[in-house]
Amino acid sequence: MNNGNISFADMNKTLRLIIASQRQGQREMKEFRAEMREESRKDKEEMSERSRQAAAEMKEIREESRERWRKADEESRKDNAEMRERWRKADEESRKDNAEMRERWRKADEEMEALREQSRKTDEQQRKTEAVVAAMAARVDATSAKVDATSEQVEKLNRAMGRFFNGWGEFVEALVAPAMPKMFAPLGFRIDTTSLRCSARRGSRDMEVDIISTGVWNGGSPVTIAVSVKSHLETRDVRDHVVALGDFFKFYPRHAGSTLLGAVAGIRVDENVPAFSREQGLHLIGSSGDAVELLTDRDLKPRRWKG
Repeated sequence: MNNGNISFADMNKTLRLIIASQRQGQREMKEFRAEMREESRKDKEEMSERSRQAAAEMKEIREESRERWRKADEESRKDNAEMRERWRKADEESRKDNAEMRERWRKADEEMEALREQSRKTDEQQRKTEAVVAAMAARVDATSAKVDATSEQVEKLNRAMGRFFNGWGEFVEALVAPAMPKMFAPLGFRIDTTSLRCSARRGSRDMEVDIISTGVWNGGSPVTIAVSVKSHLETRDVRDHVVALGDFFKFYPRHAGSTLLGAVAGIRVDENVPAFSREQGLHLIGSSGDAVELLTDRDLKPRRWKG
């Protein structure tokens, strides 16, 4: 290179450098375009996948929405049907209740009318009754004097009857007591003592026994026989005597140590008494002509109380 002039070789070298640079630029541009196309392709594929997924999700959402609306519509129709049925039943019950209420009012009116009629009849009957009562009062006033005159006679009769029945009871006891040894001897008893109308008191309680006989039984065992005497002997008398014998030793402790037996006696004996007294294990004494006798079977197993 002389005097500022460029040589052909330098120009050729420079040209080659330029051409090489252009080719390098073209290659880089080509690679850049290829990369851009690849990225564009990937972006399109990614966008397509996202669109596909979005479409699938939208489809699923639409299907879920349609199912929900279908169920909601079905439930709504069902609720409407139930509501219509409830209203129907409520309306039916209301009509029924109204009919029943009208029937009740009708019956109430009939009953009220019947009550008014009954009240009218009652008033009329009361007037008649008052008239009868007034007439009866007049009769009572007329007869009161007669009653006053006879009351003294009635009182005298009551006192006489009391003396008669007391005397009759004592008479029956007087028949039974002397016969005790003879009546019970065939059964193995030896009666040593007999007491009439025995009474005892413990605290606020009293106990009275008509006849108490003591002795021995079967050759040596101490025995006490408590007898309840009635002019008319009934099953309730037997039952009461059994209950009383349960408390005997509380009121008569001096007889403790002996075996207690029970007996009932009567001039007139009800037909059920023999079987009932036997069932209770009590000896039975009854009348025979002008005396008394033991009516108990020999095979009786007497009930025993221990003191």
